[in-house]
Amino acid sequence: MNETEQPPERIKIAEKELFLKLMIAPRTAFQFINEYKYEKHLYILLFLAGIVRTFDRASTKNMGNNFSLWNTIAVCVIFGGIFGWIS
Repeated sequence: MNETEQPPERIKIAEKELFLKLMIAPRTAFQFINEYKYEKHLYILLFLAGIVRTFDRASTKNMGNNFSLWNTIAVCVIFGGIFGWIS
């Protein structure tokens, strides 16, 4: 490192700002999570991401045409949460 080069600035995000940063500046938020090995909300985020992905797949596969609304929601929440947590 040359004397004129400055070390890269470390990203600082407060815990309350993390979820907001995930929506408005995801690159910054994920750099923070990766740099600090921040795992406090990791499992809940994986769970929610699995549910969202399962709802997306259910809508593209027209699952609502074959099952009732409540069955579709139950399947998406249960299996999406499990598979989101596993992945």
